[in-house]
Amino acid sequence: MFFFTQLVLLTITAELHAVWREYKSMNYTIIRGSGGAPMQMSWKDARDECDKKGFALFSPKRDMMDWVYLFMHRNGLSTTWIGVNDRSVEGRWEWLDGSYLTSSQAAWRAGEPNDHESNEDCGVTYGKDWNDVDCETKLSVVCQIGRDNCVNIPCDNGGICSNSIYDDNLQCRCNDRYEGNTCEKDCKPSADLLFILDTSGSAEDFLDTIKHFITNIITRIPIGSNDFKVACITYNNDAHVIFDFSKHENFSSLTSAIQTIVRGKGPTYTVNALRKAREILFGTSSGSRPNANKHIILLYDGLSTDRNSVYDEAKLLQRRTMLTAVGIGNSVGHSELVNIASDEDHAFTYLHKEDVYNRLLKDTADYGCTDCVLYSDVDIIIVFDAQVDEFIERREALGHVINYLSSFGSTANISIGLVTNSTNPNYIFTMDWSKYKSKDDLMKVAFRVDRDSNDNGAMHRLLRFVEQNCFLSSTNSTCSAFEARKIVLMITNGKWSNVAKVKDTVASLHADNIEVYSVVTSSNISLKSFQTVLFSGSNLIYIKEQNDALKVLSSMMKRYKCSDDIFRKINL
Repeated sequence: MFFFTQLVLLTITAELHAVWREYKSMNYTIIRGSGGAPMQMSWKDARDECDKKGFALFSPKRDMMDWVYLFMHRNGLSTTWIGVNDRSVEGRWEWLDGSYLTSSQAAWRAGEPNDHESNEDCGVTYGKDWNDVDCETKLSVVCQIGRDNCVNIPCDNGGICSNSIYDDNLQCRCNDRYEGNTCEKDCKPSADLLFILDTSGSAEDFLDTIKHFITNIITRIPIGSNDFKVACITYNNDAHVIFDFSKHENFSSLTSAIQTIVRGKGPTYTVNALRKAREILFGTSSGSRPNANKHIILLYDGLSTDRNSVYDEAKLLQRRTMLTAVGIGNSVGHSELVNIASDEDHAFTYLHKEDVYNRLLKDTADYGCTDCVLYSDVDIIIVFDAQVDEFIERREALGHVINYLSSFGSTANISIGLVTNSTNPNYIFTMDWSKYKSKDDLMKVAFRVDRDSNDNGAMHRLLRFVEQNCFLSSTNSTCSAFEARKIVLMITNGKWSNVAKVKDTVASLHADNIEVYSVVTSSNISLKSFQTVLFSGSNLIYIKEQNDALKVLSSMMKRYKCSDDIFRKINL
């Protein structure tokens, strides 16, 4: 004889006599009247009787029918209701929870179910088998419930535990920030978040932009001892802690403190900032939390005075901290960005502040949470400037770009088109054509490009061709998918005949949410033209002798979008 847990004993009425039998982690009892005799009910009344007591109607499967036969025999029962029926659709037998009965579960007697006189829609036991009978027949009732797993496997983090009435599983109702079978996943992002700001001479013109970038993040995250705690370091020649994790408990005081930061001078000694970061992230007096996620967002130009030392210090931090590097400045060293960040997916340009924000949320929630969705649809048009000067260098750059973009394989859904001005603006290949081609196929076609010996294809006409033909709608076979990120990569030296027209066309592309970058391999370029035309110095990517600079594109290929209510989940 098995006496169930206190919770079940309190639930069972006196009529049940609290007598249970256990088999394969499930518990079974017979519904009895006040005199102790088994009660007789229709199938529906039997189902409802078990349900109102918090149990389920008897639901044995084929593999336990030998035990059912003995259970029935020992208790003087010839037959009892089971929790299957085909009342909704004749021949489609369903369990109580709405799931369909499978052949491996069923234990029908030979020739059954036969729906005799079109009036047999409910299942019963029949010795070691099943039969179908009229649902209004009065039969004995057996109820079941899973064993009390809540005792041995309680829900985590304040979840409310209940046992399944259908099987040997517990059910946890999780509160606002938790998910998982036992509420073990903390799906509300939280971290000790450290901002590191470059205030050296090379960044002095961008301090207000950096402040705005930080404010955009901290005004959207909850601040507090159980949420995000924020600290800030500035640096040039030396590193200075503006405030540590113990100073500010709300975004109002945080934003006020950020606004007090002033411009600095001098070199960019990033290693000093990273060393200071280790002190306050893992020190005992800075207000950091021992078990919190650690996340750094470094905003600088990627042109450290002490680059080699920076790499070594960054590796030490990466063992225990997620490090995001954001490039901002008149000129940006993308190679350093991708090497100092935790990985290339954490190296960004400052124009992608939404990507940085969503990646932060993804990183600081538990692994396996589903509030942040990965998007990897990207459509790229390479605009190749075929002017005679330095043609070979630019064609080598074209090879590097195609090689890198092809390396993503199935990890991102990238479509590539190539446009040039060998004679007049035209496709070398379209995005639609390139989707199913190998890297070698793309290279072979790309390297057929000829020099524009007559200089017929001015850059503004090339870009205008792209704007008018390449990103119109998904119905055009040469165009991009509607939801894809759209990027133009110019391979050019900036020596354009009409810079003003190029600028206007680039602005028009940006207005249509088409991002424009330029890839260069030589210092023999018109830097002034790029500074005039591009929206940011971080949009100019130097790859001469540092092809890893192209890896800054990775975070553009694989980006996350998190749910708007990620911080506002409702208690169940």
